[in-house]
Amino acid sequence: MPRQLDPTQPQPTRGEQPPRRDARIAPNANHKARARVKTGCQTCRNRKVKCDEGRPACLRCVRTHRTCGGYGVWGGGSPLHPARPSLAERLQVAGPVATASRDECTLLEWFRFRAATKLRGPFGSPFWDALVMQAGVSEPAVFHAVVALCSVHKGGSQGTQSTKLTSSLDQRERFTLLHYSKAINHLLQPHFTPTNRASVRVTLIACMLFICLEFLQGRYKTGNDHLRNGIRLLATLRGDGSTPESSRDAADDWLTEAFLRMNLVAVQFGQGCLMPPSLPRLSNDRHIRLPLITFASVAHARDSLDHLLSVIIHLTERCRQKEDLGSLEDAIPDQRDLADQQRIKSDLQAWLNAYQASRVAFHAQLDSLSRVGHSLLYIFHLMATIMADTCLQPSNQMAFDAHHRAFACIIDRCVAFLALVRAFHAQQDPAFTSSLFTADVGWIPPLYYTALHCRDRRLRRRAVRLLRTIPSREGIWDALFAAAVAREVVRIEEEGEGGGVVSSSSSSSSSLSSSSSSLSSSSSSLSSSSSSTGDDSPDSCSWSQSPSPEVEVSRTLPATSRIYDVRVALPDGPTGRTVLTYRKRTGDGTCMVVSKEFDLAPQTSPSAEKWDMMDADE
Repeated sequence: MPRQLDPTQPQPTRGEQPPRRDARIAPNANHKARARVKTGCQTCRNRKVKCDEGRPACLRCVRTHRTCGGYGVWGGGSPLHPARPSLAERLQVAGPVATASRDECTLLEWFRFRAATKLRGPFGSPFWDALVMQAGVSEPAVFHAVVALCSVHKGGSQGTQSTKLTSSLDQRERFTLLHYSKAINHLLQPHFTPTNRASVRVTLIACMLFICLEFLQGRYKTGNDHLRNGIRLLATLRGDGSTPESSRDAADDWLTEAFLRMNLVAVQFGQGCLMPPSLPRLSNDRHIRLPLITFASVAHARDSLDHLLSVIIHLTERCRQKEDLGSLEDAIPDQRDLADQQRIKSDLQAWLNAYQASRVAFHAQLDSLSRVGHSLLYIFHLMATIMADTCLQPSNQMAFDAHHRAFACIIDRCVAFLALVRAFHAQQDPAFTSSLFTADVGWIPPLYYTALHCRDRRLRRRAVRLLRTIPSREGIWDALFAAAVAREVVRIEEEGEGGGVVSSSSSSSSSLSSSSSSLSSSSSSLSSSSSSTGDDSPDSCSWSQSPSPEVEVSRTLPATSRIYDVRVALPDGPTGRTVLTYRKRTGDGTCMVVSKEFDLAPQTSPSAEKWDMMDADE
């Protein structure tokens, strides 16, 4: 259709061009040109839309029901939203994945859908759910660390038992070593400085991946060294604790949570970094305020219990140092120790009350994996209660005899826990269950603690057999390694000392009388709470009944036969021997430190089988 002319306007004559609107002049003088935003969350940048850069998730992603991809290592994002950008969308951004090979992309997919779900454990972790992947698509050091870790994880490495003893490396091992070296080389670049917070975050993310990689390959000593260095570096990131919570980046909290969880798992095995739990730069007060009426989530309850365990371990170490001073007066608990112990017991009871009050809400929101974590916390609470009751006199091993009913309940709960784990794995893809490594805690520490401190022959043997049921690994813990150590401790106590070398003889304090109180108050509260809720779940355990015959201590070991403060030299490769160090009281009241080597290889001799089946029919 020809253009209509306005008769009121002067028309151009023949040969005269009509006036043109200057393209540089906007139709509306008040209109402002849209500025191109070069920052924003990863999701908005991929969609090429403006981002309001809200924290932790931007408002545009929240309103459109999308997962906010966050701001890389600078935190943010909404990892709990069910929808997540696909890997194809992530590959459109600039970074190491833009030139990734097909094998590397396959391993990234493995991490996203397999390894991250396995490593996070039953309680969930924003570090594994979001932060690692966000950093991996933009930071070369993290990218190569993820590829190296998933190369081992996908290969189903079984630690020291599957490590090849030949000098040549196969293709997968060379591939892993190549990316491990690349990750380290990127961290050594000049722009990575300890004063730059972004550089520290990237280094910590890669450090946690290195820790898991070393543990997966059975190099526990190297992994423990990485963990200690990461804890020291984390302290510099947290500063002096004066930063307001409102201005603190979410990525810092996720890193802190991941490292503190891994460290607490290691400390329970005598490794890691033993830190005061009140250290402000590594604590988060919102998780540890007791008493509470209910917990917001199982993860909230777990963080609170973790703090209590840290306090108990610190008090135990303080009392052990007093005993090492060598005088009876220094070994007796003072008013400060008694007050701290009483406060811990009160907090443990408050924790249990809040946890019991939250169980109805928990069961309505838990999936099959979270139910495993929910059951596990009951086991750890039982162990923490025994630890709190016996922490003031670490050398008085006779005090544990008053807790054999609690030990029996730990065993019963572990049997129910094993059923939950097997039921969950039965529902999963076999590829998911091929690797039994997790970066979080599991059932190994309570079973190991029971095998070392419960002197009931039947119960401690059941604990060792349960450890050998599934060759699982939880951080620095290896179930078969822990079972071998526990079995050697049982042999030393019940069959007598053999081959030990006394390295020192000190602590002339005499035998201390048992001052630990029984669990009568805690037992009655547990019984009443269980009966009031009508709990017949696998988590329930009756404390009100008298112990059954199989729970009674079948033979009381004398104090001079019991050992304590057991420490193990971590293996760092395919070795079948390790060094065991422990303390033992002598008849004259002195304490001697003994070190000895023992074989970690599985024992298949007839005598070993006889040991396994001992008391099976009692």
